[in-house]
Amino acid sequence: MLCRHADGTVYDPGLGRPVAHGELIQDLRAGRRFSAHDHNTGSDCTHRLLAGVLITALGLATATRRPGQHHSSATGCCSICQDTCRSGP
Repeated sequence: MLCRHADGTVYDPGLGRPVAHGELIQDLRAGRRFSAHDHNTGSDCTHRLLAGVLITALGLATATRRPGQHHSSATGCCSICQDTCRSGP
């Protein structure tokens, strides 16, 4: 069972190390399953983690940025989040 921390990092106690979303994507493609719990509450967060992994796999991570939260690019903000960034604080 994986452990998801408040900052979004995922830790595998069985392996004794953090696990990247890319590794979980490969596991899912290979047909392997996983389960996860929240480090602070102990509650099941498998679906939440799976959603994050799928967002990463689909390349939608930039679309989930909060208003005003920019990332670097040659023109300042990518086309996916320009409208969101303009409506920021």
